Amino acid sequence: TGALRAYRRGSHRFRAGESGELVDEQGTRWKVGEGALAPVAGKDESLPRVPGVPSFWFGWQAFYPGSELWAGSG
Repeated sequence: TGALRAYRRGSHRFRAGESGELVDEQGTRWKVGEGALAPVAGKDESLPRVPGVPSFWFGWQAFYPGSELWAGSG
């Protein structure tokens, strides 16, 4: 679909869980939402979605030469 979702993870580290959920370093399951990443149960915390635009790096770099490139794994 071309959709892009990125969230501020803070100090959390995630791995893929079942049925589209993520699991953090403590085993807490998180649900991917439109506006935030939120724990399924137990924690009163959410991680906000950050704006993103799918683009080709060479095009972005031409307009914003001081940008940093962060690549995800997986």
